Amino acid sequence: MSIIWAHLPGYSVNDYLPVKIGKAINVKFWMQTEGRLQVRETGDNYLTSTSSHDFDFGGTVISEMAINDTLILVVDTGKMQFYIESERTSGVAFNNGYFGKFVRAKGRLSFGEYPFNMGVEEVEIIPQQIIKVTIPKSKIIDYNGALAIPGYLSPDEYTEADTQSVEEISDDSNTEAFYLIQYQLADL
Repeated sequence: MSIIWAHLPGYSVNDYLPVKIGKAINVKFWMQTEGRLQVRETGDNYLTSTSSHDFDFGGTVISEMAINDTLILVVDTGKMQFYIESERTSGVAFNNGYFGKFVRAKGRLSFGEYPFNMGVEEVEIIPQQIIKVTIPKSKIIDYNGALAIPGYLSPDEYTEADTQSVEEISDDSNTEAFYLIQYQLADL
């Protein structure tokens, strides 16, 4: 079994309830990439954890689709599948040249959101640990009564005092928090 961390933003918690330590749930994944994709004709698949829920990965594009003018690629690393948002598209192009190619990048693993997660393999995970991270008030921006709340912060943007270990995520409309979930993933 592989132990992996993933991010669950507060605004999408209700899509996954209940999330409880030791209780299996079925999920699809999203890799939020940093920087540009490196594209090659072929390569060796890999998924390497660099810290917490940040990864280096390389995998084969098994599907590409345009959704809401965004190009979505489904990547298979051999250990798991996830989708990535690639680039803006006209919405009419079905083949943007990525299908069957090998892509590499760095990213943060999150639970996938519909409709972008279409075509991604659903996997069963068993949460081992759940950390609730309350977003510090200094990171929330008030635009004349409309709040801009980040869905994620890097570890250097919050302190240990902002974190709390919880046994379960229940009905939670608290969008001023996100969750880090450690889980077991069956080795393929």
